[in-house]
Amino acid sequence: MKKHIVLWLAVGALSACQPLPKHKTQTLNASNQEMHNQNTEQNAAQDTEQNAAQDTTSAAVVDDVDRYMQVQDSAILVSQKLNALNDPHYGDMYIQHKPDYKIVILFSDDKNRDELVRSFDKSIQPYIVIKHHQKSLIDQNTQSDEISRKIKQLNIKYSMGFDLETQTFNISVGSQQDADKVQAIVNQLGRQHETVINVGGLPVPEPALVD
Repeated sequence: MKKHIVLWLAVGALSACQPLPKHKTQTLNASNQEMHNQNTEQNAAQDTEQNAAQDTTSAAVVDDVDRYMQVQDSAILVSQKLNALNDPHYGDMYIQHKPDYKIVILFSDDKNRDELVRSFDKSIQPYIVIKHHQKSLIDQNTQSDEISRKIKQLNIKYSMGFDLETQTFNISVGSQQDADKVQAIVNQLGRQHETVINVGGLPVPEPALVD
């Protein structure tokens, strides 16, 4: 009985090791080749899509840089012309980055300035946006000087600027104690709602050059 079982297992093992008929082998090889071709085509398609996406991204980046450079160059021309006009309501200008590049020109009055926009080169006009601004450049400079004179009396280190987008005076000092002193001055002048005081961020003086 045991010999029969062993023999049966041996025959089964031999049967399992027997080569496939020729036509089955050919069918299997053809199927494998077809799968290989399909995988190759899929990989090629994926590579093509990835390359196309990379090319599109690269082209978009280059186009974005070119557009920014064009706006920046145009902004210089716009600034020169606006400064030459000496409009008392002119409140400065800046380049808007998002959602689109724009040259934002600020005025403290509501006068229609379509004619001003048309006076610029046609290539520049699409980028120009006129916005109402609370303070003209004259107002900014006058009020900034007023605040600075008061702060200088404290004999502390500080820096000051005006943020065109938020329309606020930004003052940086070296400590919270100095910030409290400046805040008292700002409150006294009634400009607490249009002033931001920061502790830190003071410019670091460059070391002197040694011959």
